Amino acid sequence: MEKDCRSEAGGIQIPSQLIVCGFKEGNACNSSMLQSIFDEYGDIAANCRLESVSTRAYYLECLCSVVQELQSTSLMQMTKAKVKEMLAVLKDVETAQIDVDWLRDILSEVSEAIDVVTQHQTIEAAKVNCVVDEIKGGCNW
Repeated sequence: MEKDCRSEAGGIQIPSQLIVCGFKEGNACNSSMLQSIFDEYGDIAANCRLESVSTRAYYLECLCSVVQELQSTSLMQMTKAKVKEMLAVLKDVETAQIDVDWLRDILSEVSEAIDVVTQHQTIEAAKVNCVVDEIKGGCNW
């Protein structure tokens, strides 16, 4: 039996014992993760235009998948391609008017951090090459 989790205002009700529409145990978006998101950022689905409870649940599941991937992937393992894919998911979720600005900001910071790490690695590699060249007889700083 599927429970209708929409409030009269069209948002998703978050009862004290969170039951998220159609979510089964083991999904990427478990109720505690979604509860944490709602606690931190409010009812991100309050203005959601989707009528279908199962479609709303799917979009929130996609959003939780992005959060879960961010939580489980170290910065050193994160790639620009992964961030780009996560941003594509956010864009899709945003079309349903689910508020993802907070997560877009986080992904922007991750992207910037990847740039800094890449620049650092490039500089370190250049230093090593220069030291090798210096040993061989000529590095111009």
